[in-house]
Amino acid sequence: MKVNLSILSNDAMKLRRFPWRRATKWVALLTSLSSLPGLLLITTASYSSARAAITISPTFDSSITGNANAADIMASINSAIQVYQTTILTPITVNITFKASESISLGQSATLNTDMSYSQFLTDLTAVQSSANDTLALANLGGGPNNPVNGNANIRLTLPLLRALGETVLGDNGGGNDGIITLKTSIMNLTRTGPQNPVKYDLLDVVSHEINEVLGLGSALTGLANGAPNPTGAIKSMDIFRYDQNGNRSFTTAAAAEAYFSLDGTTRLTRFNQVGGADFMDFATGTLPQVQDAFATAGVQINMGVNEWIALDVIGYSLAAVPEPRSVACWVGMALIGFAAVRKRVGG
Repeated sequence: MKVNLSILSNDAMKLRRFPWRRATKWVALLTSLSSLPGLLLITTASYSSARAAITISPTFDSSITGNANAADIMASINSAIQVYQTTILTPITVNITFKASESISLGQSATLNTDMSYSQFLTDLTAVQSSANDTLALANLGGGPNNPVNGNANIRLTLPLLRALGETVLGDNGGGNDGIITLKTSIMNLTRTGPQNPVKYDLLDVVSHEINEVLGLGSALTGLANGAPNPTGAIKSMDIFRYDQNGNRSFTTAAAAEAYFSLDGTTRLTRFNQVGGADFMDFATGTLPQVQDAFATAGVQINMGVNEWIALDVIGYSLAAVPEPRSVACWVGMALIGFAAVRKRVGG
């Protein structure tokens, strides 16, 4: 596994803890995900599609293959993977190991990151743009060499995202693991068929949330407490889309601050989480649950939605079908109807 430790970020190993989905920054030199004990015990065939170009190759640790519900767990993970492989056209292979553990709250991911210049990021993003969303986003990302968020000259990206942007050298992992996803399956509904436990969490939702972060959703604010100094180093992919209620950049840990996911500072797609210690690139949990919410919602089945797909689109992935942005006001208008339907389906 080829990793330049001089540019390995301190939060290269990111731990996600749910239902609060709080993130703890571990300072670690993760030289090889594939060398960790107990991993790579079984690898399943990747699911591919003639329409899609991405391949997500799962490896199941013995903590999953030895589980009494292994068949359901692996089937649901593969179902989640299939959604990406029929939607993302970017021709890369992403290797992810899946584990089960009772020592976490719900789910967590560990992913390697490395830095590149913001100017080169803009060049790469321009080269792979494939949608109107990309065009709108690029028009508002400045011209470099420094980023428009905190003025640093670098951006920190996951290895899969670097490869998606065409940075095959920076994103090279020698064919090893790109990330590890760990799941507390005992508190999850493992399949969407049959009776659903209303106090458990949807496995597909948690898996999708974590895959999104392995693919590249991230914030340099993640893991910081409210009131902590704003980072002055390299930003991450979702930081360039944080705007406040007045259309200005919002890159702060202040609890009272408002931060919205927006491509231009005008249309608010959804609100970002602003709870200190949790993931600042996650969405604020609202009336209508979303996959990338910072706080998990029990008893509901949540699929990848418009905002998650737009996020993956504008950070560098090409999609088979690109959703149109919807304002947060539109989502609020839909929220009560959507949530009532979900609650009724679970309760029924």
